[in-house]
Amino acid sequence: MTYEETRGTAPAITAVLPRPLPGLMAQDVMPWELRLGDVVPFDDGVGRPVLDIRAVGGGQRGRCLIFSGVPPLMVSLRLTVYRSCSRLTTQPVPGRRAAIV
Repeated sequence: MTYEETRGTAPAITAVLPRPLPGLMAQDVMPWELRLGDVVPFDDGVGRPVLDIRAVGGGQRGRCLIFSGVPPLMVSLRLTVYRSCSRLTTQPVPGRRAAIV
């Protein structure tokens, strides 16, 4: 049996979720910038985390994303995902000093 036979039509990826997720921030990323745990919004109003990422296609730029409860999806263009913002800090990132010659 396929997903469509057991649950109906598969949901599609959308740009936003109807309500914000606590602790997550929306970011536009390219397929090769995706990480495990990124939450992808679907048109049924559910954000599903990425469980597995596989590189496919010429040049390895396309990605096959595995989610729980939906069939695998192929992504090759920019995508809006929700990432944890707990790693962001208000402290400036230390930089290297440039030598003045």
